Amino acid sequence: MSKNSKTKCFLLLTAVFFTLLLAIWFMIPGEITDSSSKLSMICRDFSMEILSNDALTCNYSLIHMEDYGIDEPESTLHYSKNASDKMCLFYENILERLASIDLDELSDEEKMTFLVLKYSLNYAILTNDYFIFDEPLSPVNGVLATLPVLLSEYQFHSPKDIQIYLNILKSIPGYFNEIMTFENEKKAAGLAISHEQCMVVYKQAEDFTCAKDNILITTFNERLNECKDSFDENEYKSLIAANDSIVKNDIVPAVNRLAVFIKDFAPEGGKTHGLAGYDSDRYSTGNADPGSHSTGDADPGSHSTGDADPGSHSTKGKDYYKLLLAYNTGCESSPKDIYTMLNDTLNACVNNMKEIVLNNNDNPENLLQPAIPPVVKIGGSFSYKRIIDYLKNKCSDSFPPLNINHLYEVKNVPRSLADTLSPAMYFIPPVDGPITDRIYVNSKNADLTDIFYTLAHESYPGHMYQTRYYMDTKPDTIRLLLNFSGYMEGWATYAELFSYDYDGLEKTTSDFYKYNKLATLCIYSMADIGIHYYGWTKENCRSFLRKCDIKDKDAADELFLTVASEPALYPRYTVSCIAFINEFKYAKECLGSSFSPKDYHDYLLKLGPAPFSIIHEKITSYCRDRLSK
Repeated sequence: MSKNSKTKCFLLLTAVFFTLLLAIWFMIPGEITDSSSKLSMICRDFSMEILSNDALTCNYSLIHMEDYGIDEPESTLHYSKNASDKMCLFYENILERLASIDLDELSDEEKMTFLVLKYSLNYAILTNDYFIFDEPLSPVNGVLATLPVLLSEYQFHSPKDIQIYLNILKSIPGYFNEIMTFENEKKAAGLAISHEQCMVVYKQAEDFTCAKDNILITTFNERLNECKDSFDENEYKSLIAANDSIVKNDIVPAVNRLAVFIKDFAPEGGKTHGLAGYDSDRYSTGNADPGSHSTGDADPGSHSTGDADPGSHSTKGKDYYKLLLAYNTGCESSPKDIYTMLNDTLNACVNNMKEIVLNNNDNPENLLQPAIPPVVKIGGSFSYKRIIDYLKNKCSDSFPPLNINHLYEVKNVPRSLADTLSPAMYFIPPVDGPITDRIYVNSKNADLTDIFYTLAHESYPGHMYQTRYYMDTKPDTIRLLLNFSGYMEGWATYAELFSYDYDGLEKTTSDFYKYNKLATLCIYSMADIGIHYYGWTKENCRSFLRKCDIKDKDAADELFLTVASEPALYPRYTVSCIAFINEFKYAKECLGSSFSPKDYHDYLLKLGPAPFSIIHEKITSYCRDRLSK
């Protein structure tokens, strides 16, 4: 090769090198210009921030956190307005970055991700203005009801996970101190929880500290035993001793201090009432815009007690409830319109039940007695797993099958938590690998007349099925981290109603029980709006329930306490379920004879969790596309 040829070759290679260098330069994240790549970077950054700042969320979401660039997530639990404000600054930064994206450049799936992320961030920022109204010690979703179970299900994927877990345990006393500080701030702002609510929490603390077998010791030993081969004998014994010491010397005393705090706090606690009775400027910026929610307070329907003040007076508590109701249900109608929808659904259910009773001339009184579905004892014996397998097979006519070999296990709720936990729970699996799904059943609270429908809610075609079906589409991780509890619980309740067609009872009996279930949920959700938006007192609630033929005073007062303690809890099941029912009816009416429940559910499930404004737009497009074929 001549000298000139070598020179030309060198210059050519140099040119190629600089071309590659420029290409790499333009690939630097800060220089990305196309909207698809921008969104991908935003989703990655958001997921990283959420997972790296919360070891519990990280463990539940990932098996291999190192594959996501996470070395050791933050293991110290916090509860404070400062921590919440810090996250909101991050959310605002994400929203600013989303504003630079051109939706026309995104695929349909990317548009969904963009829309649900923007929706979630906006509501998180708005509700942060009302942080003082949050209640970390609520009886159903508060820390004493949920934290022990969350910790007991923390998975030991690697030795590092065990150390992170022990660090989480060590932070719990400080975490409880922050909660007690917050409760004192609420009291100073006139927002203290009531004596009745305090006593429920006190009982939870007492159950935890007095349990013969502490859940944090027994479950740790069980999980460690499953990975015993990863340690030598001394290491194994050292970890057992370390956990035992932290639980007995740190956590149990911390729960005892919280119990004493609550017991002393209780006599000074305010009278039990809903959010409508609260008003506080503390922590509120005054800038929160509840969006499309109406503030008009009309008479809440024909089942109203008539005692709610229909005037225009608004409180910070009511404003917060409007936001909470919208976010928890995924439905942005006003509380007044939602109440009307619930009332209409209730009346329709009652009329259907009356018609069934009138047409059942033989033994109409039998309909009023709860019956155990024959399928509960399939093969002559009782088995949770057998019921779930039966449901999986029976629902296949209306719901498409999973494309994976799906494994699951059913576990019993620990005895120490049996008095306070719901009849059953499903734990969402990690996003990055196959793992056995877990359903907890509370045998103490599991009624044989309800267990079939409860398992349908949690398994097939409810939570477990919906989660696995969507995960099989391989969505962006961010879609699995965003919290759309209305969609999740609404779907599970919607699926539960389908299960009444599979229970083995006579159709009229099954239909009666199905209408009764939905009617009951409507009553509870109407009470929720009445208490938290219309300002119903305990007597107002009793009066409302009497009109719904619920005359037991103790039952009425127990419902009042539960609803007052957990705003927008029942609506996330009921309102969202009705939204799913309405979408089904809409698609069926649009498509007529070409409507296929299985095809419809396939499309709906692949959309993933989202608010119903977005879902309805997508279902409308689905119908339009099917009609054009």
